[in-house]
Amino acid sequence: MFGLEASLEGYAAAIGLVGSLFVFLLQQRRLIQLRKQENYLALELASTDLFRFEAQYGAVLAPYMEASRPENFEGDVGNDAIATNFYLQQLNLFEIAVRLRKQNGFEPRIFGSWVIWFFDASQSWYFRDNWSSWRENYTGSLRAVFDQPVKRFSSDGVTPEDRRFFFDHVAKSINCPVVRRWLDDLERGA
Repeated sequence: MFGLEASLEGYAAAIGLVGSLFVFLLQQRRLIQLRKQENYLALELASTDLFRFEAQYGAVLAPYMEASRPENFEGDVGNDAIATNFYLQQLNLFEIAVRLRKQNGFEPRIFGSWVIWFFDASQSWYFRDNWSSWRENYTGSLRAVFDQPVKRFSSDGVTPEDRRFFFDHVAKSINCPVVRRWLDDLERGA
């Protein structure tokens, strides 16, 4: 009879251990989801501040955001500083987003929506003209995102092929299939 009780106690202990492990793993999964949500919220709040900056200085930034340098454009030190500040703030957020995505700390679908913002920044003549001096302040992951597109894009405007290239390039550089499918999903309405 003692052997049967020991056996039942062993089974009960094993079931308790498996149950505890299951609960632990479930809690870890919830914690990871919570961290992703916190990361997303923090980046969204920071991007809201940047949108306010853009709204405040919209008239100053407009010629800097064009695909090509406007004719007869003569920037000045103050306006150049505003534009530089704007793009460096973007790059700081982009770097955090790329790092979090590579560490699986950012939902792929949310990150895909940020890649559109990356693409828009790369369309600015001012961004492209200054990228070579700004890039040294950022990680290799962010440099990998922008180096090739900045070299490729011209001031003649964006072609559908350029946009496709950009998304494919970013997907490859950070190994994110969601980004690779982003434009196709947009076209399908998904």
